[in-house]
Amino acid sequence: MASIEHILAEMDAAAGRQSTGELSRVLALATGHLASGGEPHSRLDRAMQRLVRAAGPEERAEIAGQLAPLETSPPGLVGMLALDEIAIARPVLMRSPVLTDQHLLMVVLLRDREHHLAICERALLAEPVGDLLVTRGDRGVRAALARHAGARLSACALATLIQLARRDEALAQALASRRRAHA
Repeated sequence: MASIEHILAEMDAAAGRQSTGELSRVLALATGHLASGGEPHSRLDRAMQRLVRAAGPEERAEIAGQLAPLETSPPGLVGMLALDEIAIARPVLMRSPVLTDQHLLMVVLLRDREHHLAICERALLAEPVGDLLVTRGDRGVRAALARHAGARLSACALATLIQLARRDEALAQALASRRRAHA
């Protein structure tokens, strides 16, 4: 496995050349380091962010898919990818263990319905994230959240869903399935 110093030197050299092939090669080297259990490093995180900003959407999507399941993914880079267009953001929004509630709240505030739905696919959602999705999400997002057995909701957010379900049959059914799952 290449050392952090070697990877950083390769990244600096690649950044100066601005070649798509070179960027992809160096990002693959860094991603491979992380996938093989290499520890994340703040300098590696910053360097990868710099290179990913210069990468095209296909490269960013590939990196997001590779980093999504890793507990060693650089948190700054994953947070950046979570705010990217949905084809890139989806895997990290759905699966990344390094995304914090603060990252998720930021995505809910700054991004759109597709990002909200991807967040609803996470195994667990903390109460602040669930509550903000109730407030900011549309009908489909609220229904997905209501069906989500792993989403924690405050009493206030649950009351809001119940109130809305009086006029929305799909939401009422989603809440009923939630009650059965929690019974």
